[in-house]
Amino acid sequence: MNAKESLPHALGRKALDAMIRREYGGWPPVSSYNLYQPHRPEKLLPKPQDKK
Repeated sequence: MNAKESLPHALGRKALDAMIRREYGGWPPVSSYNLYQPHRPEKLLPKPQDKK
């Protein structure tokens, strides 16, 4: 198995390795759902009082 890889095979291997590295490079994965941050109130809301 000392034969040199053919050019298309080598390019395919490099492309596949790059795709795998990009996919598993970080955690959590980047998606549009991770970018959304809901608005948080600046001051605390009043506590509801018990009705008697």
